[in-house]
Amino acid sequence: MTLTHTQVAELRRTIEVRHTALLAEVHADVARARDESYGEVAGPVTDPADRRKRLLEAAEKNRSSPVLPMMIGQTYDEEGRTDEAIRAYQQALELRPTCAPCHEALGKLLIRKKKTEEGNIHILKSQLFNPNGNELKSSGD
Repeated sequence: MTLTHTQVAELRRTIEVRHTALLAEVHADVARARDESYGEVAGPVTDPADRRKRLLEAAEKNRSSPVLPMMIGQTYDEEGRTDEAIRAYQQALELRPTCAPCHEALGKLLIRKKKTEEGNIHILKSQLFNPNGNELKSSGD
């Protein structure tokens, strides 16, 4: 799928209108992932398999936030399990299609898997959903 200049301009206008609100939602999700309900999940764990197990358990309890599938995707990627990481990022995007970090991570994985066109689309979407290149951090960072 190739986007025309008009489509890109239209996407940019739409995204600029919602950008601030979406960043606030992501910040809130990250903060929730670090609060008491996820405390032991988000805490330091050195073994990726153990971290993934705990994240999967937490994701079963909270299916509305893209943060946990995104963290699961990162863990799978650290373990070299690219296909599982791709599925986790896709799951996060089903929950929040405008998640810029999810699009960026998925795009990089797809490019690594030689799916360059599809990967580039996700990289473009990540840039569109975060047009100013702002870091997506919680207020506690």
